[in-house]
Amino acid sequence: MFKRLLLKPFTEGKIQILFRPFLHILRFSSKLVPKNKNLWVFGSFGGLTFSGNPKYLFLELHDKNDIQAVWITASKEVLEELKFHGFRAHFRVSLKGIWTVLRAQYLFFDYSTHDINYWLSGGGKKVNLWHGLPLKKISRDDTNDLRNTKNPVKRLILRIFRPWTFESWDYSIATSKVFREKLSSGLGIPEDRIPITGYPRNDVFFKEIKGSLIGSSSELLAMLKENKKQGKKIIAYFPTFRESGDNPIDHLDLTELDKLFAKHRAVLVIKLHPYTPFKEVGQFESIVFVRQSFDFYPLFPLLDLLITDYSSIYLDYLILNKPVLFYAYDLEDYKRKNRELYFNYEEFTPGAKVFNFSDLKEALLEFLINNSDPYKVAREKFVPLIHEHRDGNSAERIYEYFRKI
Repeated sequence: MFKRLLLKPFTEGKIQILFRPFLHILRFSSKLVPKNKNLWVFGSFGGLTFSGNPKYLFLELHDKNDIQAVWITASKEVLEELKFHGFRAHFRVSLKGIWTVLRAQYLFFDYSTHDINYWLSGGGKKVNLWHGLPLKKISRDDTNDLRNTKNPVKRLILRIFRPWTFESWDYSIATSKVFREKLSSGLGIPEDRIPITGYPRNDVFFKEIKGSLIGSSSELLAMLKENKKQGKKIIAYFPTFRESGDNPIDHLDLTELDKLFAKHRAVLVIKLHPYTPFKEVGQFESIVFVRQSFDFYPLFPLLDLLITDYSSIYLDYLILNKPVLFYAYDLEDYKRKNRELYFNYEEFTPGAKVFNFSDLKEALLEFLINNSDPYKVAREKFVPLIHEHRDGNSAERIYEYFRKI
């Protein structure tokens, strides 16, 4: 019987939000503070998690002698854990945190400088490492993105209370020429400021990285390793978020899946998107739910099969050259009601595709019984197009690039 850990919702107090109009003065003033080119700060997911590309870049650059890498967080839990493990980290609204961000030359994040501290980021070089590979249209190219709203009142309110919505960035990174073009279009950054370095979060597929289990779980890692020793297959289901409100859990018969996985000696790990609300579904013998903020990247090498839909997480997982099963139960509705795609879905998904639960169950049976992998050759041809570097040195390439600027 597995237990689950869920992401606690984060909400800011009304007083904090109402105070934001006065912070625009601080934002302007922060541009006047001299910057230290050797001070680099990092943050992710609104300051709430230790995850993504910022996490792995920070971990690999922390011990460099010629720069000072500092993590900035709005989570006291993250702060305490990082300090416990000997990493430099400051609370976002502490005196040290404020001064550090004001003085930093480079700010690395995966959505906007709100991941660190938008109000203190004026004058710093903003490096948007992004939180996925652009399979779906992003930011400026996404008609549903807040920055593209045509409502003048809504735009004014956003400008005052959520100004990072319209933020411009100086640099990003890419894994290949294919994605550099899409990132340039979506993020509004010239291609010559998007080096093809690879993603730091993929470095952990190739080597051990000190601190990689912070924000992850040594307990779950040990459990999955034990199950693999027992000869069980490990399968994960990571669906993406639907702006329409549809919940992927509603398209699974969990009781039936639990029986299936127990019978065929397998474990199913389910991780919902952080914005997808979790629904109480009970406890199961062979299914484990992990909290939405959980960093699964250190555990990916243990998987035998990944199930997803339109989440770009499969593009990272393909580096491991293991099978992917695409459960696209709402493909046309998703493209129409949620997000448009940059690419033809059929051509960009080297794996079996199923469109209802019955076919999903059949595909899982085929894998569990026969260990079938008919898309291996297709993956091998596809991966070099999306990952020009597959060596675990992405963070080092990023470091070298920004040291030379």
